[in-house]
Amino acid sequence: MRNLFLILFLLVTTIVNGQTNQGGIPSSFEVFDLKNIPLVNIEKPNMDQIRIEDDVDSKQGNIFKYGRSVYTNIDLLKDGSKDILPNGKKIYRIMLHADDALALGINFSEFWIPNGGKLFIYNPNKSQVLGAYTSKNNHISNVFAIELLQGADAVIEYEAPMYNEKDAKLIITELNYAYRGVNQLFNPRDFGDSDYCQVNINCSPEGDSWQDEKKAACRISIKAGFSYGWCSGSLINNTANNCTPYVLTADHCAFGQSSYASANDHNQWIFYFNYEAPNCSNPNSNPSSNSITGCSQISYSGAIGGVNGNIGSTSDFYLVELNTAPPQNWGLYFAGWDRSTSASSSGVSIHHPSGDIKKISTYTSSLTNGAWNGNWGGNTHWRVTWSGTQNGHGVTEGGSSGSPIFNSNGHIIGDLSGGSSYCNATSQTDLYGKFSESWDQGGTANNAQLKPWLDPNNTGVTFINGFYCGTSASASFSANETNFCGIGPHSATFTSTSSGNISSYNWQFTGGNPSSATGAGPHNVSYSSNGSYTVILQITDNQGNVSQSIQPAFINVLDGDNVSLDFLPDCYGEETSWVLNDATGNEVFSIPMGYYPGGSTSQTMESNPTMVNHEICLSAGCYDFILSDDYGDGMFGSQHSCDFDGDFVISSSSGDILGELDESQYPNADFGNSLTLNFCVESSSSSINEIKNSYNFYPNPSSGIVNVNIDGDFNIIIYDVLGDVIHQTNNNSIYLSDEKNGMYFIEIIKNNKKEVGKIILNR
Repeated sequence: MRNLFLILFLLVTTIVNGQTNQGGIPSSFEVFDLKNIPLVNIEKPNMDQIRIEDDVDSKQGNIFKYGRSVYTNIDLLKDGSKDILPNGKKIYRIMLHADDALALGINFSEFWIPNGGKLFIYNPNKSQVLGAYTSKNNHISNVFAIELLQGADAVIEYEAPMYNEKDAKLIITELNYAYRGVNQLFNPRDFGDSDYCQVNINCSPEGDSWQDEKKAACRISIKAGFSYGWCSGSLINNTANNCTPYVLTADHCAFGQSSYASANDHNQWIFYFNYEAPNCSNPNSNPSSNSITGCSQISYSGAIGGVNGNIGSTSDFYLVELNTAPPQNWGLYFAGWDRSTSASSSGVSIHHPSGDIKKISTYTSSLTNGAWNGNWGGNTHWRVTWSGTQNGHGVTEGGSSGSPIFNSNGHIIGDLSGGSSYCNATSQTDLYGKFSESWDQGGTANNAQLKPWLDPNNTGVTFINGFYCGTSASASFSANETNFCGIGPHSATFTSTSSGNISSYNWQFTGGNPSSATGAGPHNVSYSSNGSYTVILQITDNQGNVSQSIQPAFINVLDGDNVSLDFLPDCYGEETSWVLNDATGNEVFSIPMGYYPGGSTSQTMESNPTMVNHEICLSAGCYDFILSDDYGDGMFGSQHSCDFDGDFVISSSSGDILGELDESQYPNADFGNSLTLNFCVESSSSSINEIKNSYNFYPNPSSGIVNVNIDGDFNIIIYDVLGDVIHQTNNNSIYLSDEKNGMYFIEIIKNNKKEVGKIILNR
């Protein structure tokens, strides 16, 4: 049985921790009667031209582009609204809108905040809040970039300090318009854009032995010229063990249309750490992460000259130093490395394919020599073939470029240039630029080698181990269940999976009972209300260092119903697919062609197909079930050497049939190319209770007009399944022709008494 949990509504507001921000809530959230926020519409980039540019395969030495620059000129303090709050504080606000953007990044060409000032970026419904950014984020370059904000709208709010007369400088001349490769909420199959075979880093057993190394890996938003792209990289240790925040990635990641990233571009790179699913399953909402803006170029393979951004005959490495050292309580790991030339026999790569959450790919056969130019006898790269594992078959994609490949000792031995592996080509190989080649073989200058930076004391060692900077403790936890369907109480059991010498544990369970706990666990916590809840674990090691894990939307309780779809394909199951759309036409779940067994011929068919049960938690509302057959004869299998015709039944958790294949309309399950069935799901906590009606209303189901048998003075109100009023009248005839098919509630009020019933609209 496939138990698939689907969240179909935006969950509670979360404050996103990251970019060494200070947290908090914008002052405008607590004040009413503020001025209207000025709206600035940003011109959408030329997507036709962008699609042409993006036809270049991102795995052939080109960065996986996900965004483009759009330009503006906004001075927040001059162009925004200004409000003086009751406590005397001044706030400035402005809203930006870019049509069809999946997310927006805000780039400041002038960024300076005085002591006491606070800057926040958030979306209009306040479900994602970034900040506060303060004087601690000021940089000598006066340039700053804000991590991606989901959606096409961004509100920028600055709160001036009361006792500091210096004005901030907050000028926006560029936005990062994200059009793909941005993780979308509520995607039921994969959390983000990576392919189906990828394996989440916290799957067991794949990730069990790599819990340290994963804390070095990062996702990088690269700015080079007017393009933005995803690459991967890793914090890397040096022989001084001095916590210098070096990150290793690929040289080709830093090359734009015609040149390398400029110094200003580097100051707008964003490094995302700890961006991962908390367990093996894909999450239902955006995991938290920690991010740092800005870096400086240290050394790179293109420094030898004549490469011009092409991998060519180089090892394709790029070493940068972060502008800001990561806080110790992020629990990050500085990975070790090995510069020997011996081929590793087993290991992994940890990466962010297509900018998705952290994944792991495993190899169990020895690496071989290779080169980017296709010369199998070349020695600049390691050639790897990935192995299938218990939870998938990890490969690489665009966005994985620059990711580290580790040997069995947990040492970095190369970074990814690209290759040919895909989920539908798992036997194809990938190429990682050799660490040994990057060490000192690409050129003689310091900026063309890793050696001067990663062995500053010239120790001559061939390998070093990784380590945690400042503390050996790292907070993490797991739960036996994180998603629940229907109003509770529901129970979840939490257990610490933290590492290090830990002296104390402090838990916070937002919305749970109990709301806090101490000790490693297990702790049983119950949740009784619909919503999404944050869980926080803070640990202290035996030296007093603190590490914490904050997981917004970790527990999700959906006010809906666990709908069961019992689906019987015919013998030719690979021809069948279906999609489930909500009332607004958005896809909430789908099964592609090829999922069900059975080929298209009598030799490859499945002679004894079995019923498959899909359980999907759906919020209250109406849905379209669209069933398709590629051959065009529905599931009429018995006409083609098959003893079975297909069938399906959709039912509620109480056993009520919500929809099924109509044999009178589709004899022998022959629906041709497709059929569409509408059904509705009720809220488990609906305040509208059906009672026996004294008044007759007909026809029901109705094609658009409903008549009510009632006289005298009365009032009739029609509600949708969410309780919103859609129609009100005191006439006996109700016209619903403009409404969508589905279930509605009719409330009849007469003599101060109410009676409620259901209407099914089916045109």
